[in-house]
Amino acid sequence: MDAKKIIIIPTTHWDREWYVPFNEFRAYLVLMMDKLIEILKTDKDFTNFTLDGQVIALEDYLEVKSEKEDIIKKLIQEKRLSIGPFYNLPDEFLVSGESLIRNLLLGHILGRKYGRVMKAGYIPDTFGHIAQLPQIFSGFEIPSALFMRGFGNELEENNLNMEFLWNAPGNSASVLGIHLIRGYSSAASLNTTSKNSRYNLAIGQLKRAIRKLERYIGSNVVILNNGSDHLFPQPEVSEIVKQWNEEYTDKQMEINDVEYYINEVLSTNSKLNSYEGEFRGGKYHPLLSGVFSARMWIKQKNTKIEYLYEKYTEPLSTITWILDKYNNFEYPSAYIWTGLKWLMKNHPHDSICGCSIDEVHEDMITRFKWAEEIGNEILTNSLIYLSKLININEKEKDKSALIIFNPLPWDRTDITYFDIIIPKEYDLNKFVSQIRLTDYQNNDIEYQIYKIKEIPRYWQEGNTTIRISFIGSIPACGYKIYYVYLKNTPTKFIKDTNSFKMNKTSLE
Repeated sequence: MDAKKIIIIPTTHWDREWYVPFNEFRAYLVLMMDKLIEILKTDKDFTNFTLDGQVIALEDYLEVKSEKEDIIKKLIQEKRLSIGPFYNLPDEFLVSGESLIRNLLLGHILGRKYGRVMKAGYIPDTFGHIAQLPQIFSGFEIPSALFMRGFGNELEENNLNMEFLWNAPGNSASVLGIHLIRGYSSAASLNTTSKNSRYNLAIGQLKRAIRKLERYIGSNVVILNNGSDHLFPQPEVSEIVKQWNEEYTDKQMEINDVEYYINEVLSTNSKLNSYEGEFRGGKYHPLLSGVFSARMWIKQKNTKIEYLYEKYTEPLSTITWILDKYNNFEYPSAYIWTGLKWLMKNHPHDSICGCSIDEVHEDMITRFKWAEEIGNEILTNSLIYLSKLININEKEKDKSALIIFNPLPWDRTDITYFDIIIPKEYDLNKFVSQIRLTDYQNNDIEYQIYKIKEIPRYWQEGNTTIRISFIGSIPACGYKIYYVYLKNTPTKFIKDTNSFKMNKTSLE
């Protein structure tokens, strides 16, 4: 289809860390942003720059040059600088659905703080896309998804154009999908050599790029990306566009952002075919699926910390806040976001995919550590406060109450562990033999001495810790109280005997 309108998007694709660590890239980011601000301040015809669909690059810049915040806000509010909707651009298959939602939520929170969120699902370089993405985008009132990687034979098998309707499973939601079939750099690095003030070489590049895209469009609007990995803005673009419009009056070109392009496509009411499902192909651009198993420790650590926040830290903080009849518990929202931000800084594809240099992934260890420390501290403080709200039987005040919580919405019967520090004045064997564990009805609970460990401590109560395990049955979103104390008569333990007998050719 012949194009009637061309939207050129001055942009950059900013991998926060990749073949050099974050702080080396940030040095270039500061230079790039300084140059961009100067261009936008001095050239009113350079009407917009899109900051790669994310907010974190702006946050990283302002950490260095906080004095630029006012001019940044002004440019965003005037729609000269477009940020978001994501906080950063995460891999979709290696993080949880909740992490994707929190990433968008944080992108919106920070975007609104600066003045405006670009409502376009711009995810140019992510390594494939989940089927539920239209559903997630719709929840944020984002009507589109623009991406490069992931197409296999879907284009031909479903008779799709580069614009298509992407339906979530069960037709629960639908967005305008845009396959950046010529990549997210379709008009990058324009040749700015001029002759007699004419940019004929750049105009020739644009003409060839448009011709290639016209083979795939289903509307009469073409998108051109004037940018690529870590490229700086080209100040000549506004003059190049002006000269284009003088020469090609039937194909008018303008500088704008991705949200504007999406609205222009939707306004054509073009009849587009639909597709439902994920995108895991590599026909047009490599998917790089080998990264899904690279540096597995990264994936394991990330999942562990996601579970910490999603299953324990936030649910139990929320339960504590709801049950606090004294209104003394302040919900730790800001601290939760602090921890989640450290976690999400490890979610971009070059980070969590494990495909960067060693220094990058060494930096990730610290972020994981901080996210985990914060999550555990919030959880501990919430449990301590929640425990104080529980009435302990006065008759049992000479015993140590053990409160087991279940944050999940179903009953659980599972192995439970707790630790006891043995005071120095006690004999280890005698102390262990006198331990008794009961439930709130004073029924004896069988337990196992799981581990005995010497842990040197700053305080002097004792260095020996014993870990005890038992089978606990805890109600849904509830708790159960057990009691631990020392009894006068020792417990007779059943020793774990090896009941297996090895023969030369068999095991009995």
